[in-house]
Amino acid sequence: MEKSTIAGGLFLFGYVTIAVYFFCWLFLLPFFPWFTFLFPPVQIGLIISYSLFLGLLIIVVFFIAVLYVHNKFNFKS
Repeated sequence: MEKSTIAGGLFLFGYVTIAVYFFCWLFLLPFFPWFTFLFPPVQIGLIISYSLFLGLLIIVVFFIAVLYVHNKFNFKS
């Protein structure tokens, strides 16, 4: 397997993860009333904000790791 294929796979995995994450939290959450039974309505805003913050943190760490690997192994683009 070539190094560029590995880098492309990492980027594709990152983009798919980001898309699925934001789709779940921004579009599916309002349509599931059972979520309000699991958590009090007051805490839903905190849960959404914390999860979005955690998701953005994971995304930033992921891209820093990909760029580090990309520079370390000197992939040809």
